[in-house]
Amino acid sequence: MESVTPVYDKDELALAVFEANGRVMDEITKVIKNLKHEMYPQHATWTVGYWESMLGIKTNKNLSDAERIQKVLFELNKYFPITRNRMEQIVNVHVQNRNAKVIEDRGEYSFTIEIPSENVIITADIHRDVEEAKPAHLAYMISILAERVTGIIKTKQYTFNVPYPVTGTFRTAPINGIASKATAAAESKTYANPVPYPVTGTFVARDEPFVRLEGKAEDLRLERVDLWENRNLLLNSGFHSDLVYWANWGGDTVNRGVVDGKLGKKWVRLTSSGVGSFRGVSQVINSFEPNTEYTISFLAYAVTGPSVNFLIHQAGGGNNNPQIGTIITPISTEPKEISYTFRSVDDTSKGRFNFMIGGSYTSPFDIYIADIKFEKGSSSTQWQPAPQDGIVWYHPETIKLLEIDLYKSGTYLNSKFTWTEETPPGTSAIVEYSFDKVNWSKLTNGGSLPLKKYSSLVGKQLYIRQVLTTTDQRITPAIRNFKYVINDKEAIV
Repeated sequence: MESVTPVYDKDELALAVFEANGRVMDEITKVIKNLKHEMYPQHATWTVGYWESMLGIKTNKNLSDAERIQKVLFELNKYFPITRNRMEQIVNVHVQNRNAKVIEDRGEYSFTIEIPSENVIITADIHRDVEEAKPAHLAYMISILAERVTGIIKTKQYTFNVPYPVTGTFRTAPINGIASKATAAAESKTYANPVPYPVTGTFVARDEPFVRLEGKAEDLRLERVDLWENRNLLLNSGFHSDLVYWANWGGDTVNRGVVDGKLGKKWVRLTSSGVGSFRGVSQVINSFEPNTEYTISFLAYAVTGPSVNFLIHQAGGGNNNPQIGTIITPISTEPKEISYTFRSVDDTSKGRFNFMIGGSYTSPFDIYIADIKFEKGSSSTQWQPAPQDGIVWYHPETIKLLEIDLYKSGTYLNSKFTWTEETPPGTSAIVEYSFDKVNWSKLTNGGSLPLKKYSSLVGKQLYIRQVLTTTDQRITPAIRNFKYVINDKEAIV
């Protein structure tokens, strides 16, 4: 107004023109400022399509803007040198609260990814992107940290001693017989993985998408939990989930794979046509007690090759010493049980074992290994999976129950339930669903819920149970890789 003739400040037409011009310039200013904001993919809204086009990402408009931005960020990030901070950025693309940490194992050619359990985590995507980004010689492990968990167990009262894996043995009633509607409170040592209870069945203290939080825990590393005597410290030691939790020991001079083999078992098959060291598979065991006897046992046989080699690092305090091995055990063409006992070093700075197993250093080999057990004690016991593997010796008609909150889902659009069954002779495994825990119907593998599209889910609870039966306690059926999708959102149990 100071730049025009004073008469115009009292002219309504002139003032209206100035006001109109000012509003246009205000809008232009907003666009310019917003464009500067949109230049960063973390803030992209209408520009996310341009980012996808530039990076060669196929546009999927069924995904939310946040999910599309995650894919853009990963593509942008993967071309930079992989430092610890860069790896954290790659992992946190798939972690809800962006609070995952990467811990380097100094001098051990490995690192640990720690993710607090309050997040919604898509571990399959994390594994894919970490494998693509990390240097080939590094191994890694993902640890889920459970926080602030307490548990309440509602049970019948028993006048005899009841052995509980978490709290030890306790008695719940002072009178003879069994009284109903009693309550027992678990002590603070609770867990974020399924725990089998003799009285109440199995309860779970873990939060999954669409799954009600049934308990809480006190800042526990799941790998450090001892649930019962002689527990197996190795995860997926029977290779029921292919090579999940197992890293490559050594380079590409050995081929690794899981096959069905002798005795009806899953075997890791290791083959190499040359000679060399460090050729097999490995796993980090996040449990260590100083000056304690440990026993390693496994089954092995060979098509060719004279031996199985294994090596144990006692890791912590900045080194892997003292190391146990290399132990060379002759093997034949028929399965042989092998065990080895050692005492851990009396050093409180040690926090974990690095366990490595493979073929001969001095010759080609084609060997098979199954049922590996790493346990406390001076002698081997019958192979059992780790408690975290979720494989239990089931009694007839044992039921595992899953409770799903649907109130966040709004109206019903679609669903799909899939799983993998293992039913040896004399066993069976079925999945059933209910909305009231009274009326149950069988669920078809690959099928959906018989709900009318657009029907309301507000306030509804969905109950899923697995009924597993066996005529022989030494043989267990199993339901693995249980996945469900509700309104296009997937959860894995």
